[in-house]
Amino acid sequence: MIKFNTKLLFSATLSTAIGSVVLATPSLAVTFNANMDSYVNWGTQIDPTTNNQFQYSNYGSRNSLIVQNDSSNENTRKSYIQFKFDPNQLSSNIGEVKLDLTLTKLNLNSTMGQLYLYGLNDKAAPAEGMNIENFITWDNIAANDKNSPSGFDSKATLLATMDIADDLVVGDTLSFNSSEFADLKSYFENDTDGLVTFMLSRDNPGNKDALVFASKENTEFYGPQLHVAEIPESSSLFGVLAVGGSLVLGSKLKESKAQKS
Repeated sequence: MIKFNTKLLFSATLSTAIGSVVLATPSLAVTFNANMDSYVNWGTQIDPTTNNQFQYSNYGSRNSLIVQNDSSNENTRKSYIQFKFDPNQLSSNIGEVKLDLTLTKLNLNSTMGQLYLYGLNDKAAPAEGMNIENFITWDNIAANDKNSPSGFDSKATLLATMDIADDLVVGDTLSFNSSEFADLKSYFENDTDGLVTFMLSRDNPGNKDALVFASKENTEFYGPQLHVAEIPESSSLFGVLAVGGSLVLGSKLKESKAQKS
């Protein structure tokens, strides 16, 4: 389901003989909720909840997305998140792109380590049509390097590496923003079919170090959200307000918080 969270913002400044004019270009933020999401597990032991080995089990109905790198591999997990949208809904002029993930559980030692964000390459077969919710496992999911606890194959592109803070608490939001990770914006802009799939993995600072995020099934915390800031037509602007020798070009402001499905 798609939710909209619209804001008109502005920020560019131009100096003039009579002062400074804040011309900033407004940006319209559109929020998409995850279409499908799941994690996969490398383990070879039997999962009592599926009566199958972890590596052949699907976890798309769970309310969490787990990211963990375990040297024994039994608890190594990677997460997949897919967003679906109509490219015709969006302007060709994209400002910023931001992926938000909400923490529901964490178990971190003093070496916080890193979180890796990959993107599944556009139309990477058989990938983006795969049913993440009901089908994917460690053994069959596209782009997974099955012999690596953190890596992916050539069907995926590394978009960001985030250093994990040492003061995280449950309920915090971890944000991958294109203002910091420029490849995130390029990845989104280069999409041609209205499907973008992100993958999460991490390094191995300790066998019990797991990051657990809310999936779209979570009823307590927001699931993954993708925010896309567009640059709308200049007709959205209105008014010029003189303030102490400075001219401030105004813009309407509309905001509606995205609600869980």
